[in-house]
Amino acid sequence: MATHMGRQVVLGRTQVHLLIDDMVLRHRLGDPTMMHAQLQHLAALTSRANVTVQVIPHDVAAHPGMGGPFLVLDFQNQPTLVYVESRGTSTFLEEDDHIDSARVARQRLRALALSPEDSAWLIAEIAGKLT
Repeated sequence: MATHMGRQVVLGRTQVHLLIDDMVLRHRLGDPTMMHAQLQHLAALTSRANVTVQVIPHDVAAHPGMGGPFLVLDFQNQPTLVYVESRGTSTFLEEDDHIDSARVARQRLRALALSPEDSAWLIAEIAGKLT
């Protein structure tokens, strides 16, 4: 619970841009009630001024996000880092070529994704089908 609350505090004071593959929203993990609650929470995040949510539609061909999840962490007084996860492990990358590659991938994903407004509508639609 403390970790969850800590994430909420950080989420409240930073700019966050989430790029989520459509299939992540549709893949049922757990029961429909839990999925509905999670999607409702995500939908609520779309109304925050500091949070942008974009969904990459399922009909987009191969894209840079298919290589696995990554985070570009830009800090005011620290060097940028890229956080990557793979099966059973994760790491932080600080080399310029990794940072540049992740930034290019992020820009490509933003261009392929639905608008924030269309993404919010899609998330609400998927959540509505779970009730």
